[in-house]
Amino acid sequence: MEKNYLLDIFTALPFPCLVFKKEGENFNVVQANRKISSILCFNHDEIIGKSLVEVYPKDFIVPLLQNSFHKVLSTSKKDVIGPVTLNFTHIKISDHKNLMWDIENIPIKDENTDAVFILHVLKEAVLSDSDRNENEKDQQYEHFITKNPDGLYSLDLKGDFTSANEGIAEIAEVSLQELLKMNFLPFCETKDKEKIWNHFQEGINGVANTFEANFLSAKGNEKVLLISLMPIKINNEIVGTYGRAKDITNLRNSEKVLSEKNHFLNVNSMFMGLLLEQGLSVETLEKAFSIVGQTVKADRMYYFEAVKDEGSKETLISMKVEWTSENAKPEIDNPEMHGLSANKLQEIMGPLTKNLPFTAKLNDLPECELRDIFLDQQIKSMLLLPVFIQNDLYGFIGFDDCTTERNWSNDEINFLKGLAHNFTNAVEKRTAETALRQKEEALKRNEEKFKALVQEGSDLIGILDTSGKYLFVSDTSKNILGLDPQDMIGKLAFDFIHPDDVQRLQEEFGLLETQKRVKTAAFRFKDQSGNWRWMETTATNLLSDPAVQGIVVNSRDITTIYEQAKEIELINERYRLAAKATQDIIYDWDLETDEVIRYYRSLIDLFGYTAEEVDQRKFWPSNIHPDDLPHLRKKLDDILGDEEEFFISTEYRFKRVDGSYARVRDRGFIIRNKQGKAIRLIGASSDISELTAKEEALKLANQRFQLAMKATNEMIWDWNLETNEIVRNQAFEEVYKFSEETNKASDFWYSRIHPKDQKRVKKSLDIAMANPEVFKWKEEYRIFKGNGDRAYVIDRASMIRDNLGNVKRMVGAVLDVTESRRLLQEVKGQRETFKEIAWEQSHVVRAPLARLQGLLDLFEINDFEVMPKNELVENVKKAANEIDGIITGIVSRIEKIEVGADEKK
Repeated sequence: MEKNYLLDIFTALPFPCLVFKKEGENFNVVQANRKISSILCFNHDEIIGKSLVEVYPKDFIVPLLQNSFHKVLSTSKKDVIGPVTLNFTHIKISDHKNLMWDIENIPIKDENTDAVFILHVLKEAVLSDSDRNENEKDQQYEHFITKNPDGLYSLDLKGDFTSANEGIAEIAEVSLQELLKMNFLPFCETKDKEKIWNHFQEGINGVANTFEANFLSAKGNEKVLLISLMPIKINNEIVGTYGRAKDITNLRNSEKVLSEKNHFLNVNSMFMGLLLEQGLSVETLEKAFSIVGQTVKADRMYYFEAVKDEGSKETLISMKVEWTSENAKPEIDNPEMHGLSANKLQEIMGPLTKNLPFTAKLNDLPECELRDIFLDQQIKSMLLLPVFIQNDLYGFIGFDDCTTERNWSNDEINFLKGLAHNFTNAVEKRTAETALRQKEEALKRNEEKFKALVQEGSDLIGILDTSGKYLFVSDTSKNILGLDPQDMIGKLAFDFIHPDDVQRLQEEFGLLETQKRVKTAAFRFKDQSGNWRWMETTATNLLSDPAVQGIVVNSRDITTIYEQAKEIELINERYRLAAKATQDIIYDWDLETDEVIRYYRSLIDLFGYTAEEVDQRKFWPSNIHPDDLPHLRKKLDDILGDEEEFFISTEYRFKRVDGSYARVRDRGFIIRNKQGKAIRLIGASSDISELTAKEEALKLANQRFQLAMKATNEMIWDWNLETNEIVRNQAFEEVYKFSEETNKASDFWYSRIHPKDQKRVKKSLDIAMANPEVFKWKEEYRIFKGNGDRAYVIDRASMIRDNLGNVKRMVGAVLDVTESRRLLQEVKGQRETFKEIAWEQSHVVRAPLARLQGLLDLFEINDFEVMPKNELVENVKKAANEIDGIITGIVSRIEKIEVGADEKK
């Protein structure tokens, strides 16, 4: 397009034409002919520089054109689209509004046959009326119904939804059934509600319109929507509107971030341009500082130079350049800002001397000299970036915010680091210019090299010849690799690369024979200490550039990024190992995207599911018991919604693969953002089925034990030797007549033992407890009840010992055997009586019986000479009476024993 005759032909073309060029991510107009200017409201100068989306409306045609443009640039071949209806942003002639167009996108090539520009030609499509109507209907149906991924809806005159598709329900984050019962107004963000209502009014007044506004979903999520509204007419009467809602939230956020980064890049370019063009004069730096300070919304930007005092060898810092906004007072003339001892500001100098940025906020500072400076200069927050020259702190660039205590974002810090880096390069350049002023030719060559490297380079910059030897290496090699440039110049670059990466790098560099620029995958590069640094390189073939005559390699040290990636993998591995060790399921739930990562040993061991089933998005909630799910969701919503809560613990039933339910305990830690909103939940799910079963069994056993204690007349006691507390059942009061107050006193029972039995009982218990092999104890003794009665008892106990054999607990039972002991004594008495009776039978009865037998023998032999008959009869009677008396006495004693026994019964 630079030749005049080509421009003349282009200008005279009878078709509307534009010439586009890809600039960054955009396609911008660089030329327009008379025909296109006659259609659009823009004149020739106004349309130049406009982007594709400014020329056309923001609808379906823009992505079609973008795809076509990329295709033309990549293939260097013409691409045709159409026929389509185009609605330009600004139409001059109304007849063009509804025309069908064929679009031709034609590459314009340079001398290397590469497509550089795109000739964009519009031709009116020749269609019959019926074809035109049918085509328009097909396009509308295709766009709005069949291929439309966005939300479609219709509203009545009040704004109530009368129809909708799933797309609009997803955007609103509410079910389609609920949406059809609602009005659109509750979804409007307050600041845009009036604007949205006015557009709706236009729609129901017959005016189709398209607008962009902020909305809130039913879940409170902010969304940016592109809304189209068209009136619905029935019998020429408007009964409502219909339209399309496109969620462009991510697009707008991306545009905002991209815009900010582009702005940073532009400012960086301006800053670097000023330094390159005008040097490091105070006036230049003040102008550059003004641009940068306003860009990052600082109130003060300044540069301090660090110089070592020759006498004291102390580092002194002095302000050299300053820019301030209207919110800050200048400090450049403040004598305290010149010759300031670095030793008094160790809080600042500590990080700076290590080539690290320094940030601080007023309320975070303790009482110190730095805090006094903050207060005196009304500083709320500060950011300082070191300037290093040849491994020495040369000075620092500072930024003050005098209005808010801000947290400097990573993007801001990285942007400002780039500026500091460029400033360092400028200082180095000035030093080099001064040192090499006598070598004008060499200086000119180096300046050209420097300019080329600034345009193409990044962190570590070098120039290679065709064999791969270094012709030039930037001084940044010292900071990055610890290598002096002279240690690398003349050597093969591949000698510094890890042997395992050399062949791949050689193949990638070989592509430079056909490609101007090649970006390599990560590789390892050896530094001064012999360590392998991970690098990423972009190589540019500038052999034909007389100022370079080599291959420029721009290398970026990504060791930290690579190690962070390895660290993330290590953390994930630790999660997996923790899951194996605990047999739990460890999860990481992103509450904003609703994505969950789970770590587990094997779900087959736990619930019987496969890994593929577990990794399904809805796996977990779909297997929770239906009766538990509503309560669980409510508790989760309540706790996540409470900004003061950071922990959650729940229990619920979870279905195993066989249909049975496990008992699960879920505990998690909530991560919230600065606004208190829950954004992440990290936790663990444990199968506590066995523990729950054991707890239930223990509870049942305790219930049974309590019932047994109530049912028996024995006194059951449980003695905890660690706390020296004892618990006894109700027999303590009912059987032994003691009061409730003394129930838990461990020494009380011992005090009631009969004095003659106390020492024996205590000794027996002490011996049993001291022997770790003994687990049972039994003793019989007498005790005085609460009413004063004396009772005989049998005390039995089991001992529970720890691993060292010490008794920790004893559980026993006391049985009252007073009655059995009384009966035993009576039996003993009866035995003595029967012994006496037996003795009498065997001894007392024997004497009269023997006399009686002798007297009877005399009767038998009729020998009355020894004793007369009448005397003999008399003696027989006496012997018989004596025997009778003895027998009567025995019978009487026996009767007394029986009567006593009956009375006891």
